[in-house]
Amino acid sequence: MTANEPVSRSDQLTGDGGTDGLRKRISNVTSKLKSFSSWSHDVCNSSCIPSSCDVVIQFPKDAPPYIIKWLNYTISSLESSITIQVCKHESTGLTNLLCSASFHGLMKGAEELSLKKQLKQKYGGQLKDFFLEDAGMYQDVEDTELFFTSEERQHILLIC
Repeated sequence: MTANEPVSRSDQLTGDGGTDGLRKRISNVTSKLKSFSSWSHDVCNSSCIPSSCDVVIQFPKDAPPYIIKWLNYTISSLESSITIQVCKHESTGLTNLLCSASFHGLMKGAEELSLKKQLKQKYGGQLKDFFLEDAGMYQDVEDTELFFTSEERQHILLIC
């Protein structure tokens, strides 16, 4: 690409016209996200720890409120199955977005990602790409807490 050529949208996103720049940026962002268990351990005296949380997005004390509201609105408007709770930690002053998804939303995401899940023994017991219409065939699908691991929940929320 020369200095006079127009920059495409993908070039703007990746910074270099390839996927390496985009991967680096996504990796940069995801490295800033904390798992709920890690976050709740750090701020265990918080009064707003929900019963279910898959991803925590933490903002510094000086983050402008409009940025937090914008991100909350943007995520909520993109996917209705994601619920977000805004939580300001009392002692640190940090604001957190606590994100979780409905079980049905996670299953839709698993299908979009072709996530491999184990079939029940009566269907062979092997790993198979998840399909929502075949949900009853997968091991532990009846247990919404057991079916997806914490890592799978986070992956679905971050990618879908």
